Amino acid sequence: MPSPTNQYGHSPDPASPISVDELMERCMGSAAVAALLLAKFEHQAKSDLSSIAQELAAHNVAQIARLAHALKGAAGAVAVAGVRDAAAAIESHARQSDLEGVSHEIAALQQEIDRCLQHIPAAKAAIAAVCANPPSLSKNAGVEP
Repeated sequence: MPSPTNQYGHSPDPASPISVDELMERCMGSAAVAALLLAKFEHQAKSDLSSIAQELAAHNVAQIARLAHALKGAAGAVAVAGVRDAAAAIESHARQSDLEGVSHEIAALQQEIDRCLQHIPAAKAAIAAVCANPPSLSKNAGVEP
């Protein structure tokens, strides 16, 4: 049985770490904004992970906390809960000056980022489909006379 389509005209992929529906809601239905945020997140996730690893080697917990906090916010904005949660764990360990905990959580963050990056093409395709076939919204949709 095929998956039902949503208000944006696609079937959500339950295996994807990216919730395209939540992303579209956060972008108020703008596929262009969603695609832009996703592209920026793709770059930021790679860059922040590398920077967190460098700061861990330098034992700079304040910078680790700042980077993890920024990544947590970016992941939340694009509806990538796994990356958001892993970044939050790193931020928490860094704020407690727990470098061993940060080191342990980096593997989970790497795994979630890799998983997310693998799904970005499918998410971009779903967003592009919305651009090609925007949902038709009636002026009085959902409003009883």
